[in-house]
Amino acid sequence: MEPFDAYFDFTCRFANRLHLWLGHLDADVEWHPFSLLEAKRGDDGPAVWERERHADNISLLMLAGHEVVADHGGDAATYRSRAFAAWHGGDERLDASSVLAHMRHAGVDTDQDDLRGGLDLVGQRHRSAVARGVFGSSTIVFASGRGSFVRFAGIPSVDHAGDILAALRTIADRAPELDHLEPLRT
Repeated sequence: MEPFDAYFDFTCRFANRLHLWLGHLDADVEWHPFSLLEAKRGDDGPAVWERERHADNISLLMLAGHEVVADHGGDAATYRSRAFAAWHGGDERLDASSVLAHMRHAGVDTDQDDLRGGLDLVGQRHRSAVARGVFGSSTIVFASGRGSFVRFAGIPSVDHAGDILAALRTIADRAPELDHLEPLRT
């Protein structure tokens, strides 16, 4: 199966469904953060990850944790699964210490300074996504550079997971003029 990219924010229920759906596939997926907090920012000031008042924002810290785990060679898939589960179904109170605990479980033992340093990585990845044409979570982009903003109402069944991915790839690659798809700049 051809590799592709997935852009996500842990707070997005559609990204959680995308993550669960792609878990049914033997897919080669590269996961990239896309901050909805930044995408929905309504001013011309600095990016949210550069603002002191957002230094403890849990959605940003969770994305930073993902990037630090990946950057340090940890198990990003384990971190991603735990973080999505904690946000969308867990009873735990999410804060910097819980993010650090998820990071340790994924093989990276670090501190809050390193975690906050991961905000720079989130910023780099988010800006790269925007330059590529990504505008929301969840978005998948295929090797062709074309992609789809995907919003699943539910999680597709295991029996149909591969067929749905193939259909999305076909639509993205062959019919970019459809008005329900936003063509991505390559």
